[in-house]
Amino acid sequence: MNYDVYAKTAGFETLKRLDLEKFVTNISKKAISFLDSAKPPSGRLDVIMSPQVAGTLVHEVFGHAAEADWIANGRSLLKDKLNKQIGNEIISIYDDGSMQNGWGTIFYDDEGIPSKKHTPRRQRNSRPVHAVPRDCIKTRHDLTGNGRAQDYTHRVIPRMTNTYLAPGNYDYDEMIRFCKERHNRRQVHDRPSKTPQEEASS
Repeated sequence: MNYDVYAKTAGFETLKRLDLEKFVTNISKKAISFLDSAKPPSGRLDVIMSPQVAGTLVHEVFGHAAEADWIANGRSLLKDKLNKQIGNEIISIYDDGSMQNGWGTIFYDDEGIPSKKHTPRRQRNSRPVHAVPRDCIKTRHDLTGNGRAQDYTHRVIPRMTNTYLAPGNYDYDEMIRFCKERHNRRQVHDRPSKTPQEEASS
């Protein structure tokens, strides 16, 4: 099984730039190539991941945990980690709803708060990045422009926009030298082969 995603913060005019035949052909070719793929190794391994894969892990493992309603209700793994070091000090994670051409770009949230770039985890400090007024009272955190509602009949809840791992200072060859074994994971099935910014410039 294989599929790809074509998504932009734009109107129907963006479909005029999509070569549908080429898009579908590439998906089909990749699906066929999977028939000869080998079983990946298991266990604890050193892995160098593409930005797409790293972004997926950051979104699922850390991003949801940084949503203020989960923290305020004591259901997040970060509930007792505010302003404490978590993880390696070289890692910086951001959430940015104002990013151009991002999949989670919103500019204003559903309460009219301007979206902006936040730092849920940078170097030594951790704090909830996705906050709405109700949760800010409990967590003593500023509004972040992350309030989202399915429609006007649902209450607004804090949710991610564009959550990503910031670039580091190591190049590929330097990272390779840190790995005892070398297993590269370049892409996951639920992410496109290009970032939104790469798609926008193509």
